[in-house]
Amino acid sequence: MALIEPTSNPLIAALGSADARKRENAANALIAAPDPRAEDPLLEAFHDHEAGVRGMAALAIGSLGSRRAVPRLVELTQDPDWFVRVAALNGLGYIDEALSAEPALVAIGDDEPLVRQAAALNMGGSSDPAAVDVLVEALLHDSDWAVREAAADALGRIGDPRAVESLRRAGALWRAVVSWRVVRAARRALHRIEAAASG
Repeated sequence: MALIEPTSNPLIAALGSADARKRENAANALIAAPDPRAEDPLLEAFHDHEAGVRGMAALAIGSLGSRRAVPRLVELTQDPDWFVRVAALNGLGYIDEALSAEPALVAIGDDEPLVRQAAALNMGGSSDPAAVDVLVEALLHDSDWAVREAAADALGRIGDPRAVESLRRAGALWRAVVSWRVVRAARRALHRIEAAASG
């Protein structure tokens, strides 16, 4: 008696749809419901002409923890579309937070604030000393408050004492900083570093 093939995942089938919205929605759904069988179709989706499909595929394959996808995700951090660049950085971070650190060092100089924010957040797992210098620069001088907040959070996660003075400065700039969230993040990061040093 022949074995009956299990029903294939309709989300994987939808990745091959002629409708770009269906392809994007399928990749999006696969973020929350990872299926190892989707790895090859998601890698193929990196070549999709629709930015939304490429971005969602980057996030979905990151949620799978696909090491095969790493070289292509690194390439996508240079995609012409800002959403794809953000998704590629985050996809790398989902696989291993250390993987996104090097591309993030480049992306922190992006023209798009949301890409710089994603870069700062993804540098929190970096062991590269250059990351601290880049994040301090972003904390004190980036024009976007969300990037400055993300830089403070990342510096707290890295825990390098070299960031202490800059975090103190940012934490004291209540009136000068546009957002109180930057001040709060700087103080939280400072506390984390000082607690680690005293413990």
